[in-house]
Amino acid sequence: MDELIESHLAALEDHLRGMIDVQERMLAVFADKREAIRTADGDKLMAVVRREQTLAEELVALDGLRIEAASQLAEQLLARRGQSATIAELAEYIDEPSRSRLLKLGEELREVVQRAAGEASVLRDAMERLTGHLRGLRSLMHGALDRARTYSRSGAMHITPRLTSALDITL
Repeated sequence: MDELIESHLAALEDHLRGMIDVQERMLAVFADKREAIRTADGDKLMAVVRREQTLAEELVALDGLRIEAASQLAEQLLARRGQSATIAELAEYIDEPSRSRLLKLGEELREVVQRAAGEASVLRDAMERLTGHLRGLRSLMHGALDRARTYSRSGAMHITPRLTSALDITL
């Protein structure tokens, strides 16, 4: 295999390993997020969301590098200028043991992405339930505390017609 192809392949494998690592760290963040939701710990939830955002940004950057490395490999192996290729398509033109290594990394990434997507779906549902619960609490508190009817159920000021009244305090 030519040195240029080997360097592009090594870069692609590194980016795939990096993406697997970030996805696994994301799963750990999801576990922390689940605990923060379960305990309704707002401070912990905000910290976890910040970590999740950082990992998502890292993942986007690595994915861009992966696409670039795959495009460069596709250009060298498949004569596709400016186009990417799937790992399976690239593997067809790569010798062993690199082929097996590349296919294994692709499968590992696919599995961890599927696990992360499933966990994210569960967390999204949990957040929706928690949000609904908090809306209900707000509504109950509103009813109990707003005897003057100053605010509507949504929390906005409720403008009512003026009531003019007077009290004669002369003796």
